[in-house]
Amino acid sequence: MKVSLVYATTNKQTILEIELEQGARISRAIEASNIQSECEGIDLTRCAYAIWGKSVDISYELKDGDRIEICRELVFDPKTMRRRRAHKKATNTGNF
Repeated sequence: MKVSLVYATTNKQTILEIELEQGARISRAIEASNIQSECEGIDLTRCAYAIWGKSVDISYELKDGDRIEICRELVFDPKTMRRRRAHKKATNTGNF
């Protein structure tokens, strides 16, 4: 079966097409792809995984045509960032 493995940073998107045996899991796809040599600085111990945008565990059994997305750890919590922007805007306009 064929699957694709995707990893993106702010500067680069890497898409690897790989051929695997039926019943392979995400962990096998990562091993077979050798993505660590393609993507410098990737820390797979801190990443989450998704199939077509839906979060899955690394032990997920792959299906033909799956798109495995390696999701980097968030640098900032989105809620915290919105609060900071709102606070900054309010203090700059004097409406806080």
